Amino acid sequence: MKKYIHIDTNILLIITILVSTLSIIWSIAFYSKQVSIEVSNTIMENEYKEIGGKDNYTILKELQKEEMVKYIHQLKKENPEHIYNIRQKSIKEVSNQANMLNWRDLLELKSGSYIKGNSGALLTFIEFSDLECPYCISYHNNGTIDSTLNEFNDDVNYIFKNFPLPIHKNSEKEALAGKCIEKLSNGENYLSYIDSVFSNTLGGGEGYDLENIATIVKDFNIEEKSFDDCYSNESNLELVKTEFEQGRKFGINSTPSSVIINNTTGEFIVLSGSVEQKELEDTINILKK
Repeated sequence: MKKYIHIDTNILLIITILVSTLSIIWSIAFYSKQVSIEVSNTIMENEYKEIGGKDNYTILKELQKEEMVKYIHQLKKENPEHIYNIRQKSIKEVSNQANMLNWRDLLELKSGSYIKGNSGALLTFIEFSDLECPYCISYHNNGTIDSTLNEFNDDVNYIFKNFPLPIHKNSEKEALAGKCIEKLSNGENYLSYIDSVFSNTLGGGEGYDLENIATIVKDFNIEEKSFDDCYSNESNLELVKTEFEQGRKFGINSTPSSVIINNTTGEFIVLSGSVEQKELEDTINILKK
């Protein structure tokens, strides 16, 4: 004899209503998301059309960032105490947030990079810079970084990484030459090349005569054919692009930028722009604790 299970019709009605309601909510959410994406795409397409295409839009955004950096530098001259107080507040807030690198990220960041100073230092100072950026030229040449490194001796080592901005025509080529010199000299002549370019370029995108690179290569006793093979091989641009992407992971979008890392804890602080020595020292002391 078959047994039939009786289900209250009210329960069935409630279940049906719930299923229908959930289906409607999901449909609305999905449709809203699609509309949001379409509206966003339409807005961006209109932005591109107004300035002649996506490439021009990207260039304009970079120029806006550079104008902002110029404004900050002007404000820094007019009211240095105000800028210093803002930076100090930012340093403390970043420190409290405890931005961290895991050991794999730290290893990847240093892999293949020439490290100046004590390889076992507690802290690492990374300068992300563009070889044609006027503010980078000033920051690199004014002695602030060297004085700071000397102040902390073996506690802090140093790495230079390229962050060539699209608005500077030759910066990527100059950076590639540097990475080839680093590769072919086992890092020995890398920073000498960086110093040479910064000392001689006028900045702005084409301030350094690329023909000078051949003279530098000769002075470093690097075999000319080996350098030419490296420099002409576009796949080696990945050496530069890797450093650029490493900077982006730190949230860097302008130059110069400084990253100071505690190699034991993985904690790091990012400072944008030309930083005064006192600010660098304060940041280092925060990370040493």
